Amino acid sequence: MENIRDIKKHLQQEDYLEISKITGYSPEYIKNCVNYRRNNRLIVMAAQEILVSAQQV
Repeated sequence: MENIRDIKKHLQQEDYLEISKITGYSPEYIKNCVNYRRNNRLIVMAAQEILVSAQQV
C-alpha cells in the first residue's frame, strides 16, 4: 500500500485514532485526507504501521 487510496479500503474507525496518536493530526483531518485523497506521506506511513501490526496479531 503506497497511497491513501489503497489504505482507505482497509482502515476502520478506531484506526483513525491510532493514526492521530502517531502523527499528531486530528482524526477529522486524517479522515478528510483519506476522503479527498490528499496523499500525506506521514499519514500513509502511520497507517501502514497500524495495518501491518493488525495483520500480525
